[in-house]
Amino acid sequence: MSPTVHEKICWAECLGGCSGGLSREHIVSGTFFEGGPISVTGFDWTQDEMREIGLNNAVSKILCRTHNSSLSPLDAEIKIAREYFRKFSELVSRDERTEEFIGKIHGVKFERWLLKTTINVIRASPKKYSNFFPDYLLTQMAFGVTPFNYNTGQGLYMVDPRLCRNMVRSDNSVNVRPIILAIEEQSCLLGSLVTFCGIPFFLNTIDPMTKNLGGLNTIENINLIDKRFFHPPRIRTLTSNGFLDHQSIVFTYS
Repeated sequence: MSPTVHEKICWAECLGGCSGGLSREHIVSGTFFEGGPISVTGFDWTQDEMREIGLNNAVSKILCRTHNSSLSPLDAEIKIAREYFRKFSELVSRDERTEEFIGKIHGVKFERWLLKTTINVIRASPKKYSNFFPDYLLTQMAFGVTPFNYNTGQGLYMVDPRLCRNMVRSDNSVNVRPIILAIEEQSCLLGSLVTFCGIPFFLNTIDPMTKNLGGLNTIENINLIDKRFFHPPRIRTLTSNGFLDHQSIVFTYS
Protein backbone atom coordinates (compact mmCIF):
# COMPACT_ATOMS: atom_id res chain seq x y z
CA MET A 1 0.00 0.00 0.00
CA SER A 2 1.36 3.41 -0.97
CA PRO A 3 1.85 5.83 1.93
CA THR A 4 -0.46 8.81 2.18
CA VAL A 5 0.78 12.33 1.60
CA HIS A 6 1.15 13.03 5.29
CA GLU A 7 2.62 9.66 6.26
CA LYS A 8 6.31 9.80 7.17
CA ILE A 9 8.35 6.71 6.38
CA CYS A 10 11.95 6.07 5.40
CA TRP A 11 12.26 6.54 1.64
CA ALA A 12 14.77 3.67 1.56
CA GLU A 13 12.32 1.27 3.18
CA CYS A 14 12.24 -0.90 0.04
CA LEU A 15 15.86 -1.92 0.68
CA GLY A 16 14.95 -3.42 4.04
CA GLY A 17 16.95 -3.10 7.23
CA CYS A 18 15.27 0.03 8.59
CA SER A 19 16.02 0.63 12.28
CA GLY A 20 16.45 3.35 14.87
CA GLY A 21 13.33 5.25 13.92
CA LEU A 22 13.18 8.29 11.66
CA SER A 23 16.10 10.68 12.00
CA ARG A 24 16.36 14.40 11.33
CA GLU A 25 18.02 14.23 7.92
CA HIS A 26 19.49 17.41 6.46
CA ILE A 27 17.69 17.90 3.15
CA VAL A 28 20.96 19.24 1.74
CA SER A 29 24.03 17.96 3.57
CA GLY A 30 24.94 20.12 6.54
CA THR A 31 28.61 19.71 5.55
CA PHE A 32 27.94 21.84 2.47
CA PHE A 33 27.20 24.90 4.59
CA GLU A 34 29.32 26.76 7.10
CA GLY A 35 26.84 27.07 9.92
CA GLY A 36 24.65 30.03 10.74
CA PRO A 37 21.30 30.77 9.13
CA ILE A 38 20.57 29.70 5.56
CA SER A 39 17.95 30.83 3.04
CA VAL A 40 15.51 28.24 1.66
CA THR A 41 12.56 28.24 -0.73
CA GLY A 42 10.52 25.87 -2.87
CA PHE A 43 9.25 23.50 -0.17
CA ASP A 44 5.67 22.77 0.91
CA TRP A 45 6.09 24.96 3.97
CA THR A 46 7.86 27.84 2.19
CA GLN A 47 6.00 27.81 -1.13
CA ASP A 48 7.52 30.56 -3.28
CA GLU A 49 8.79 32.63 -0.36
CA MET A 50 12.44 32.84 0.64
CA ARG A 51 12.84 32.09 4.34
CA GLU A 52 15.86 32.28 6.59
CA ILE A 53 16.22 29.41 9.05
CA GLY A 54 18.91 27.87 11.21
CA LEU A 55 20.93 25.05 9.68
CA ASN A 56 19.69 22.65 12.36
CA ASN A 57 16.14 23.31 11.18
CA ALA A 58 16.86 22.51 7.52
CA VAL A 59 15.92 18.90 8.15
CA SER A 60 13.08 16.47 7.55
CA LYS A 61 12.20 13.05 8.94
CA ILE A 62 12.53 11.14 5.67
CA LEU A 63 15.17 8.48 6.44
CA CYS A 64 15.63 6.05 9.31
CA ARG A 65 18.80 6.33 11.36
CA THR A 66 20.39 3.25 9.79
CA HIS A 67 19.91 4.35 6.19
CA ASN A 68 20.81 7.93 7.04
CA SER A 69 24.11 6.80 8.57
CA SER A 70 24.96 4.60 5.60
CA LEU A 71 24.87 7.65 3.33
CA SER A 72 27.25 9.69 5.50
CA PRO A 73 30.29 8.99 3.25
CA LEU A 74 28.53 10.99 0.54
CA ASP A 75 28.27 13.97 2.90
CA ALA A 76 32.00 13.74 3.56
CA GLU A 77 32.74 13.71 -0.17
CA ILE A 78 30.53 16.73 -0.80
CA LYS A 79 32.47 18.73 1.78
CA ILE A 80 35.64 18.05 -0.20
CA ALA A 81 33.86 18.95 -3.43
CA ARG A 82 32.66 22.23 -1.93
CA GLU A 83 36.22 23.22 -1.01
CA TYR A 84 37.44 22.44 -4.53
CA PHE A 85 34.65 24.52 -6.05
CA ARG A 86 35.49 27.38 -3.70
CA LYS A 87 39.15 27.33 -4.66
CA PHE A 88 38.32 27.14 -8.34
CA SER A 89 35.84 30.02 -8.04
CA GLU A 90 38.40 32.20 -6.29
CA LEU A 91 40.96 31.65 -9.04
CA VAL A 92 38.40 32.43 -11.74
CA SER A 93 37.09 35.56 -10.00
CA ARG A 94 40.66 36.86 -9.58
CA ASP A 95 41.46 35.93 -13.19
CA GLU A 96 44.46 34.13 -11.76
CA ARG A 97 46.02 32.20 -14.64
CA THR A 98 49.40 31.39 -13.18
CA GLU A 99 48.43 29.30 -10.14
CA GLU A 100 47.97 25.65 -10.98
CA PHE A 101 44.99 23.88 -9.46
CA ILE A 102 43.34 20.56 -10.28
CA GLY A 103 40.60 19.33 -7.95
CA LYS A 104 39.62 15.68 -8.25
CA ILE A 105 36.11 14.66 -7.20
CA HIS A 106 34.82 11.10 -6.92
CA GLY A 107 32.32 11.10 -9.79
CA VAL A 108 30.19 8.18 -8.61
CA LYS A 109 29.83 9.56 -5.08
CA PHE A 110 28.96 12.99 -6.47
CA GLU A 111 26.26 11.43 -8.67
CA ARG A 112 24.88 9.45 -5.75
CA TRP A 113 24.86 12.59 -3.59
CA LEU A 114 22.91 14.49 -6.24
CA LEU A 115 20.39 11.64 -6.47
CA LYS A 116 20.11 11.36 -2.69
CA THR A 117 19.60 15.12 -2.38
CA THR A 118 17.02 15.14 -5.17
CA ILE A 119 15.04 12.40 -3.42
CA ASN A 120 15.37 14.27 -0.11
CA VAL A 121 13.92 17.41 -1.71
CA ILE A 122 11.03 15.42 -3.18
CA ARG A 123 10.22 13.59 0.06
CA ALA A 124 10.52 16.79 2.12
CA SER A 125 7.71 18.29 -0.01
CA PRO A 126 5.21 15.44 -0.53
CA LYS A 127 2.36 17.75 -1.55
CA LYS A 128 4.40 19.59 -4.17
CA TYR A 129 5.60 16.33 -5.75
CA SER A 130 2.34 14.37 -5.41
CA ASN A 131 3.84 12.07 -2.79
CA PHE A 132 6.34 10.64 -5.27
CA PHE A 133 8.42 7.78 -3.86
CA PRO A 134 11.63 6.47 -5.44
CA ASP A 135 11.31 2.97 -6.84
CA TYR A 136 13.59 0.09 -5.92
CA LEU A 137 16.08 0.79 -8.73
CA LEU A 138 16.44 4.50 -7.90
CA THR A 139 16.95 3.67 -4.24
CA GLN A 140 19.58 1.07 -5.09
CA MET A 141 21.41 3.63 -7.22
CA ALA A 142 21.39 6.20 -4.43
CA PHE A 143 22.87 3.66 -2.02
CA GLY A 144 25.45 2.37 -4.49
CA VAL A 145 23.91 -1.10 -4.77
CA THR A 146 23.24 -0.69 -8.50
CA PRO A 147 25.55 1.56 -10.57
CA PHE A 148 24.40 4.22 -12.99
CA ASN A 149 24.17 2.70 -16.47
CA TYR A 150 26.33 4.99 -18.57
CA ASN A 151 25.66 2.88 -21.67
CA THR A 152 22.03 4.07 -21.68
CA GLY A 153 22.85 7.69 -20.83
CA GLN A 154 22.42 7.67 -17.08
CA GLY A 155 24.76 9.76 -14.96
CA LEU A 156 26.10 13.26 -14.51
CA TYR A 157 26.24 15.93 -17.20
CA MET A 158 26.97 19.63 -17.25
CA VAL A 159 26.28 22.44 -19.69
CA ASP A 160 29.17 23.21 -22.01
CA PRO A 161 30.68 26.36 -20.46
CA ARG A 162 31.51 27.72 -23.94
CA LEU A 163 27.77 28.22 -24.45
CA CYS A 164 27.00 29.87 -21.12
CA ARG A 165 30.28 31.72 -20.60
CA ASN A 166 31.72 31.70 -17.11
CA MET A 167 28.95 30.62 -14.72
CA VAL A 168 31.16 30.14 -11.67
CA ARG A 169 30.12 32.25 -8.69
CA SER A 170 31.48 32.22 -5.16
CA ASP A 171 28.10 31.50 -3.62
CA ASN A 172 27.31 28.82 -1.12
CA SER A 173 24.12 27.48 -2.68
CA VAL A 174 22.44 24.39 -4.09
CA ASN A 175 19.36 24.55 -6.29
CA VAL A 176 17.51 21.28 -7.06
CA ARG A 177 14.76 20.89 -9.65
CA PRO A 178 13.50 17.31 -9.96
CA ILE A 179 12.04 16.30 -13.33
CA ILE A 180 9.18 13.87 -12.82
CA LEU A 181 7.25 12.37 -15.73
CA ALA A 182 3.67 11.27 -15.05
CA ILE A 183 1.71 9.20 -17.58
CA GLU A 184 -1.73 8.00 -16.54
CA GLU A 185 -1.20 6.51 -13.06
CA GLN A 186 2.53 5.96 -13.45
CA SER A 187 5.34 8.36 -12.70
CA CYS A 188 9.11 8.21 -12.75
CA LEU A 189 12.05 10.48 -12.03
CA LEU A 190 13.68 11.39 -15.33
CA GLY A 191 16.45 13.30 -13.66
CA SER A 192 17.30 16.49 -11.84
CA LEU A 193 18.65 19.91 -12.75
CA VAL A 194 21.04 20.90 -9.99
CA THR A 195 23.03 24.11 -9.68
CA PHE A 196 25.97 23.41 -7.38
CA CYS A 197 28.02 26.45 -6.37
CA GLY A 198 26.78 28.33 -9.43
CA ILE A 199 27.54 25.56 -11.94
CA PRO A 200 24.61 23.77 -13.64
CA PHE A 201 24.49 19.98 -13.77
CA PHE A 202 21.96 17.54 -15.11
CA LEU A 203 21.67 14.13 -13.47
CA ASN A 204 19.99 11.66 -15.82
CA THR A 205 18.37 8.86 -13.83
CA ILE A 206 16.12 7.23 -16.44
CA ASP A 207 17.08 3.96 -18.11
CA PRO A 208 14.80 3.51 -21.17
CA MET A 209 15.46 -0.23 -21.13
CA THR A 210 13.80 -0.69 -17.74
CA LYS A 211 10.71 1.54 -18.05
CA ASN A 212 7.30 0.90 -19.57
CA LEU A 213 5.23 4.03 -19.15
CA GLY A 214 1.67 4.33 -20.38
CA GLY A 215 2.05 1.45 -22.79
CA LEU A 216 5.27 2.82 -24.29
CA ASN A 217 7.94 0.18 -24.68
CA THR A 218 10.67 2.75 -24.10
CA ILE A 219 10.97 6.50 -23.76
CA GLU A 220 13.78 6.81 -26.28
CA ASN A 221 11.91 9.61 -28.06
CA ILE A 222 12.29 11.84 -25.02
CA ASN A 223 15.52 13.72 -25.73
CA LEU A 224 16.98 14.25 -22.28
CA ILE A 225 20.62 14.57 -23.28
CA ASP A 226 21.19 17.66 -25.36
CA LYS A 227 24.33 17.89 -27.48
CA ARG A 228 25.42 20.81 -25.29
CA PHE A 229 25.81 18.45 -22.33
CA PHE A 230 28.75 16.17 -21.79
CA HIS A 231 29.71 13.29 -19.50
CA PRO A 232 31.80 12.79 -17.51
CA PRO A 233 31.98 16.50 -16.72
CA ARG A 234 35.18 18.50 -16.55
CA ILE A 235 35.17 22.09 -15.37
CA ARG A 236 37.95 24.29 -16.69
CA THR A 237 38.75 27.97 -16.72
CA LEU A 238 37.62 29.64 -19.91
CA THR A 239 39.52 32.46 -21.61
CA SER A 240 39.30 34.17 -24.99
CA ASN A 241 41.91 31.69 -26.18
CA GLY A 242 40.04 28.64 -24.95
CA PHE A 243 40.40 26.38 -21.90
CA LEU A 244 43.18 26.41 -19.33
CA ASP A 245 43.73 22.80 -18.27
CA HIS A 246 46.03 23.66 -15.39
CA GLN A 247 43.02 25.06 -13.51
CA SER A 248 40.23 22.52 -13.49
CA ILE A 249 37.92 20.23 -11.57
CA VAL A 250 37.74 16.69 -12.86
CA PHE A 251 35.38 13.90 -11.89
CA THR A 252 37.15 10.56 -11.59
CA TYR A 253 35.37 7.28 -12.32
CA SER A 254 38.09 4.73 -11.64
